[in-house]
Amino acid sequence: MDDSKPCAGFEDQIQCASETSTGLVKNVDQLHENIAKIGPQGAAGVDAAAQAERSDQLIVRQECQNNAGSESSNTDPLNLQRPPLSSIDTLTSGGLDYLSLSYYGKFDPEKWELLVSNLSECQKSAQENDKLNSLLGISPEILVLVAPSGKGKGASYAKWKFSYQGIVFAIRNQSPSENLKTDQKIPDVFVDVSSNPLMTIGEIRVFEIILSVFKAIGFSFFKFCPSRVDLCVDLVEVPTSQFYESIKRWCYVSRTPFTDFKFKTRDIQTIYIGLSGAKTLLRIYDKYQECKGKPEKYDLLKMLRWGKDPDPAIGATRVEYQIRRQPLKKQHSIDTYEDFKQKKADLCVYLTNDWFRITDKEPDPRHTERFGPSALWRQVIDAFEDWTGKKVERRAVDQTTNRDPVQLEKQVDFPSNSGRLPESVYSLR
Repeated sequence: MDDSKPCAGFEDQIQCASETSTGLVKNVDQLHENIAKIGPQGAAGVDAAAQAERSDQLIVRQECQNNAGSESSNTDPLNLQRPPLSSIDTLTSGGLDYLSLSYYGKFDPEKWELLVSNLSECQKSAQENDKLNSLLGISPEILVLVAPSGKGKGASYAKWKFSYQGIVFAIRNQSPSENLKTDQKIPDVFVDVSSNPLMTIGEIRVFEIILSVFKAIGFSFFKFCPSRVDLCVDLVEVPTSQFYESIKRWCYVSRTPFTDFKFKTRDIQTIYIGLSGAKTLLRIYDKYQECKGKPEKYDLLKMLRWGKDPDPAIGATRVEYQIRRQPLKKQHSIDTYEDFKQKKADLCVYLTNDWFRITDKEPDPRHTERFGPSALWRQVIDAFEDWTGKKVERRAVDQTTNRDPVQLEKQVDFPSNSGRLPESVYSLR
């Protein structure tokens, strides 16, 4: 294809299609075959042709643009296109169970109108329960399923929503601006990642898929932030009833006064710490009982989290924290995903020690700091530390002076009119 003849408008799509390389045509043909196979038998021909036309338009237009990433001229390309990834994958006994992200950036203006048109057509088909025509090929390799409705409300309402490999993307209906606004308050794209992709392909691969979708739809970003994070660990053959018995005897310290229980027959099924819509809450439940009737999910947990079949009489207890944007940012100074990567160990320490912990006996409410975690709860703390890495704590005592460094700082009497420190300070160095 001649790169000197970019497609500037919709009228150039047919010309660009005739100039497309043989390899791309082969990929598009394969995409059309896949679409035809998904459709209802007997009536797939016309529907598949209509969908193929939409797919052709978006794919060919992207090829004609020859756009390599849509990077901003005033933003570091590495920072823009490669998100900071966690060095620890999630294929362990614990990890991320749900991740909701908000992306701030802009769309390529030359791709935006066509993207909106195709998304709107597919959305209408989804509303009519026409699953075949609700599919949209955004690249030769990526076929997404558009939902019948968007997401959210108010200023952050996202008009279009589509899914790909278990990852849900929601896009706001806002025309792209001329330049990236680094101070914008409302995200442009929302991404929700459920437990299955996080567990099966891992955190790093999830972000690679997100980037590939963004590149295909012409979206570039300068910042992305976690708006909800679910953190969990599974304790194989540790019964949920042990947690219930301790809480029933008031052997716990909690930052929230709300506690509730859900039973199945006479057995405890789920323990709730915190209200259902709270910014921070905790659920403790038997994951084995929840998924034993779901073979695919059970096999994943057995292979990637548990390592064996739990004893049916005991089960596998899941301890799961859910924390939203407001406490992440205001309480823990976690604004971006880079912040979360750096501070998730501290966050887990706070959640499992300060926000809630089970103790050996009922604590004195006036001196809760004197009641540490029980042996049962220590298993939860250790499981989170195995995933996040142990927290590096400040050295409590200076090895040279055998005195607390914070107290030494407080004892320093800085002179108001002199630029020289007291001699006592120099003697400590």
